[in-house]
Amino acid sequence: MTARKLLLPVDGSINGDRAAQYLVHYAGALGANEIIILHVQPADTVAVHAADGSEVKFDLHDVGMKASRRVRDILDAARLPYRSDSELGDPADIIAHTVETERVDEVVMGSRGLGQWEGLFLGSVAYKVIHRVAVPVTVVSASGSAAPAPAARPGTVHRVLLAVDGSKHAFRAADYICQLHKSGMPMEVELVNAPAPVPAGYVRRPSRPRV
Repeated sequence: MTARKLLLPVDGSINGDRAAQYLVHYAGALGANEIIILHVQPADTVAVHAADGSEVKFDLHDVGMKASRRVRDILDAARLPYRSDSELGDPADIIAHTVETERVDEVVMGSRGLGQWEGLFLGSVAYKVIHRVAVPVTVVSASGSAAPAPAARPGTVHRVLLAVDGSKHAFRAADYICQLHKSGMPMEVELVNAPAPVPAGYVRRPSRPRV
């Protein structure tokens, strides 16, 4: 696969680490030439004033560096090039905006956050991102264990469910899967087509022949 720019959103949770591990082991297949580590601090989690009314100092850069420390260690160990960015705002909005302005080719993200995004990541942030961006979004599944992310085996077969409906978007998805396979990612693909039910009023009942 040709050189591509990937976005890796993190929130300091172990699931962000899992996404980084996934990216490391499949960097070649994903064509990871440039990686942007993005930490988004939800604005409503930042306290401006303490209980006594005094101003609270908040260093966004410092918070972002702490949240991305383990992810940066993982990428450093693999010698993958990256740059870090920290933003304040709605995570889904910031991620979508970054994809557009940075011309990102793919987003790789954990399936569930354990920090400020707890319980909202897959159900809200990832869902919104998938519907707002026009690039592939790889959601790395979470584990029920709190242990560190296990090392992925490059030979592991990826089971892919590919939904097709004959549209150009389905062809683009199929082409992307083919590119990953050609780049060395073992895959087992299952195609599914789920046509929308036809309203009863649009179906003519067969008429009985007259005798």
